[in-house]
Amino acid sequence: MEGVGWGVSGVRADIGGEADCANVVQKAVEIYGGLDIMVNNAAYFPTIPFLDVTLADWEKVYSINARGAFLTTREATKVLVKQNEKTPDRGGSIILIATLGAYRPNRVGMSTYHSSKGAVLSLKNHLCGELAPHNIRVNCILPGAINSMRPDENGEYQPLPLPVEKVPLRTMGIPFDIANAALFLASPAGRYVTGVELPVDGGLNKLPSFGYPEEQKVLRDYSVNSNKR
Repeated sequence: MEGVGWGVSGVRADIGGEADCANVVQKAVEIYGGLDIMVNNAAYFPTIPFLDVTLADWEKVYSINARGAFLTTREATKVLVKQNEKTPDRGGSIILIATLGAYRPNRVGMSTYHSSKGAVLSLKNHLCGELAPHNIRVNCILPGAINSMRPDENGEYQPLPLPVEKVPLRTMGIPFDIANAALFLASPAGRYVTGVELPVDGGLNKLPSFGYPEEQKVLRDYSVNSNKR
């Protein structure tokens, strides 16, 4: 990025495609001479009441969120292991982005998304032990009330209707909060941290699972209205 001294390259890819995921990692190695960090951040999260979920909906969500995480992590791990064999102290950091809803669902219509991210949590649990001998750390970030904005049925961006007054910190998070957590896990400051699930949620993980009764109509109406197909 010009002006800040960052070199950024983009590679177009279908994150659910095996060849594309391999190509993304290969291009990173070609451009930068190696690989140290993999952040699995791509996701697809339609809001669909469970009885309306089609097989196509389910498979699309899982192809991006679960299969994509598996494929990119596998390809990155191949590179990291080889690098570690040559330079044992180099290691690497893999960061999976899941969601607070993976183990604490709190919105109607998110069963497909939340369950796919539950698969991501399980992947982290296995890999943190399996890859530790290669000096590769594997951690997971669980975003909560993050105001990343999303388009409504008219293509206009509106804040998610989350009850800010119910968030213990009384504010919505922003994408930089997730980025800062990833920066810690990727940096030498997190050298002794692996296998964790780090909530970045303003304290929401300490509230009742499905929020408060008076909020459910708002969330349910939003779920239905945002999924007009």
